[in-house]
Amino acid sequence: MPAEMIIFPDAKAIATLSKVWRWLFPKNFQPFLFGALGDMFFEVLSGEVFCLNAGVDAIERGANR
Repeated sequence: MPAEMIIFPDAKAIATLSKVWRWLFPKNFQPFLFGALGDMFFEVLSGEVFCLNAGVDAIERGANR
């Protein structure tokens, strides 16, 4: 992802995102990369990495970190 497409939201924005998307997220997730178009990469406790594709309301498994 080009640097111009990465954003760094504050804690309030992350809390709002978590609340809005909680129906789709696993229980324990840690976001670590946000795209300017609304996509988000996050990790779960097992170490697996997922991507929220905000354009289609879907979570896709990415890899292990």
